[in-house]
This record gives sequence, structure tokens and C-alpha cells, in this order.
Amino acid sequence: MLIERKQYIDKLVSKSWNGKVKIITGIRRCGKSFLLRTLYKQALMKKGVKAGCFIEIDLEKEEFAAYRNPVVMADYVRKQVKDMRKKFYVFVDEIQRSYKVKTSDIDERLVPEEERELLYTSFYDTLSSLMALPNVDVYVTGSNSKMLSSDIVTNLQKDGGARWQS
Repeated sequence: MLIERKQYIDKLVSKSWNGKVKIITGIRRCGKSFLLRTLYKQALMKKGVKAGCFIEIDLEKEEFAAYRNPVVMADYVRKQVKDMRKKFYVFVDEIQRSYKVKTSDIDERLVPEEERELLYTSFYDTLSSLMALPNVDVYVTGSNSKMLSSDIVTNLQKDGGARWQS
């Protein structure tokens, strides 16, 4: 039996193309991925969005393990969305599986101790940069305490991210 989740779909539709990252959080196995990658995708396709306009990255699956590196993920998405005549929906599932990558082209000795966190690229940076692309609408799911904390909201609200729990 399929439960439609109309309230959640309507909320996603109302937030689409608002220039913000849409973050769906909740406990494991509550249906975040199904909501996004099945129900919401079906609703968009019924409105005429073509299958080729979806970029889906499931960081929990082995075949997407390389994209746990936020720099690799951002490069992959940018290559997929080069056609500025098209609008793309980027779905990143289980974003908490992403890790930080140290920037290698900066001399760490020149960076004050209290600013050393800035030497790393994280999924915050990747999501912010993807959010700035005019032909990309970004959606992510996550389920651990890192995602449920206010930390992600604080980091993305600087750039206008939106969040709600499923």
C-alpha cells in the first residue's frame, strides 16, 4: 500500500526553486528517501519535468561512495548541469555520510589556529555553491544527530537554506 504524503509533497512543491537548499531530516527508516526520490519525483514528472532533469546521489550506496567527498560531488553535479537551458533537481540522500576535505593549496602555517576549520571543504560548502547555480534546485536528506542539530541550519541559513523534519 502506497501512502501519498500529500502534505509533504505540497510543502516540497511550494519550496521548489526558492533559491534555498531543502533539507529533509528525521530518524532512520522513516521514509525521507522515498518521499524525495519517489513521491516528490513522481509529482514533478506529472507536472512535466523530464527524467533526465534529476540528479540523484545516494551517499549510503557503494556506487556513490566517491561523492562522499564534497569536492568530487560538486564537480560531478556541475558537469551534469552545464546545459543552462534546462532546470535540474539535485537530490542528495544521506548527506551526513559526506566528509570534510582539507584544502591543499593553502599554507596552514599562515592560518590562525582559531580559523583552521576554514582549511576544510565540507558539504556545507558544496551545498552553498550548488544552491547558487541558477538552473539547480537542491534537496538533501539526513538522519543523524549532525543533521538534526541546529549546526546545519546555522551554516546553511547564512546562504538561505530551508529545513523541516519528516
